Amino acid sequence: MKKGIMFLDLEVENNEYYGSIASPRHPDNYVVAEGHAIDYEPYQGKVEGSYFRSKNEAKNWLSIPEDVWLLVGHNLSFELDWIYEEHYEELRDFINRGGRLWCTQLAEYRLSRQQHLYPSLNEVAVKYGGNVKVDAVALMWEQGKLTSEIPKDLLMDYLLGTPEMEGDIGNTRLAFYGQWQEATERGMLKAILEQNNALLYNSVCMSNGLHVDTEVAQANLLSLKERLSDVETDLYNARTEAGMSTDGNLAFNMGSSYHKSAWIYGG
Repeated sequence: MKKGIMFLDLEVENNEYYGSIASPRHPDNYVVAEGHAIDYEPYQGKVEGSYFRSKNEAKNWLSIPEDVWLLVGHNLSFELDWIYEEHYEELRDFINRGGRLWCTQLAEYRLSRQQHLYPSLNEVAVKYGGNVKVDAVALMWEQGKLTSEIPKDLLMDYLLGTPEMEGDIGNTRLAFYGQWQEATERGMLKAILEQNNALLYNSVCMSNGLHVDTEVAQANLLSLKERLSDVETDLYNARTEAGMSTDGNLAFNMGSSYHKSAWIYGG
């Protein structure tokens, strides 16, 4: 049986909720439009979508076929937050049967050697043959419009594309296949897939909160401080053994993500 890859993007009502825009926890927010494509061969899946006029109408917006093994999106944490909140069983079943995740934003961060932290879909898509979308929808959001107030045809073209222009789904698909090839050639595929799995943690914490036991945290802090000196010595020796010069080792800043990235991943 061929395994499918599902590309997904959501446009949702965007009332603010405790500093979060378009949160699924706001009682008036709902999925206004969803777009998707399912590929069994590269670029072959039909780009489809649905538009919903109310929260009640949108209650069954997601279905992940059983033969889909990979869920792809740009800034997939956003979609996962909505899925976890409104279609938990669908997500649970997908993960339990071996489903994996791929965020094109996170993948690009890794492929850029951790230099490009939050690349937009426009930026990523152009790199892999996509196009910059018409920004009329984004402009309306900037003007304070709710997603449900944006004309349906304009929003769906933005999401699904037109014969002349790729939308969010088409651009995400182009970015994914380009990234998959690049990650394979550079031997980074497994690392990117594993890091994408961690996106689920964000959804769990966003929906359920995070409890910190301060007594345990303080005890752990003291224990880690006692080990710190030995670890720093080990790291210094490891960098020396890896070929780093004495001057380079002395100038190395363990607090710099760029220094650590260059040492661990190269670049």
